[in-house]
Amino acid sequence: MHDPDYIVQFKNGDIGIYDTKSGMTRTSKETSAKSDASQKYVAKNKKLVGGIVSESSAGWYVFAGPKYNADLKDWERLKM
Repeated sequence: MHDPDYIVQFKNGDIGIYDTKSGMTRTSKETSAKSDASQKYVAKNKKLVGGIVSESSAGWYVFAGPKYNADLKDWERLKM
């Protein structure tokens, strides 16, 4: 079982589940599998959000799509 790096509760009651990745770990097959599995879990509960999080020189980004893509151009800016 994989444990996420961060679990946060937002003011609106939503729960965020985030796992940080960088460099080679962001592009690994293991990260892809973890992301796809976590998004299936999040999709089953309307109060859950989250995804894989990575930092770049432009800030922090999150991938929360159904099929993982390690290319940061396809990620969204992380808003908290």
